[in-house]
Amino acid sequence: CQLIAGMFADSHHRLVFGSNGIEAVEKTRELGPDLILLDVRMPGMDGLQALVEIRKIPGRERTPVIAVTASSLMNEERDRQEQFNGYVRKPFSKRELFDEIAHFLTPEPRTAPTPETAGDAPSGASSVPRELIAPMRQLLAEEWPAVNESLAINECKSFAGKLVALAEQWPCQMLTAYAQSLAEHAETYAVVDLEKQLQKFPALVERLERSAQA
Repeated sequence: CQLIAGMFADSHHRLVFGSNGIEAVEKTRELGPDLILLDVRMPGMDGLQALVEIRKIPGRERTPVIAVTASSLMNEERDRQEQFNGYVRKPFSKRELFDEIAHFLTPEPRTAPTPETAGDAPSGASSVPRELIAPMRQLLAEEWPAVNESLAINECKSFAGKLVALAEQWPCQMLTAYAQSLAEHAETYAVVDLEKQLQKFPALVERLERSAQA
C-alpha cells in the first residue's frame, strides 16, 4: 500500500486501500471508484472472487479492474487478460503501473490549449535569448534523463517549474508554452501525454539553440 501511495503522491487522485477481497467489495459498493486494483491472492476472498462480487454491484459492471499478480505462468496471464480489464505483474515499476492505468483514467478537463508539438510557436515569435541555452543544455544532460525514465509526478512538476523559471528570467514564448503544457499534463495525471511531452524536450532544446543563433 505504501509503495502505491508513493507512486500517486501529489496527484489529484484519491486512493482508498483494503486489506482483503471482502473489504474491496464493500469499499467498491460504498465509494464507487473510477478504477480498482485487485491483488489476485488475498486472504478470505481472493481477487477473482472479489471481481465476481464487484460485477454484481449495480453501476459497477463496467468499472475497470486491474489484476495485480505475482504469477509468471503464460496460461494464468491469459486468464487474467480475459477476466480483468488489465493486469500488472509483481514486482512492477511506477512506469509499468502508469502505463496500465493510463488506458482507463480520463484526465481532468484542460483549462488552456496545449501545443501539439514541443516548442511550436507562431511565425514572428520573439527571439530566443542566448543566455537561455546553457541552462537548457544542463537540464537536458543532468535532469531530463531521470525524469523521462521515471515519469514521477513530483519530479515532472519540479522539472516544469524550473523551465517556467528560466522562461521568466529570459522571456521565451516557445519555452513558456512547453513548460505550461508539461506542468498541466503532470497536474491532470495525463500519463501518456506527459511521456510524449517529455520525449520532445531534446528537440525543443535543439530548436531553441538554432533560434538563438539566428
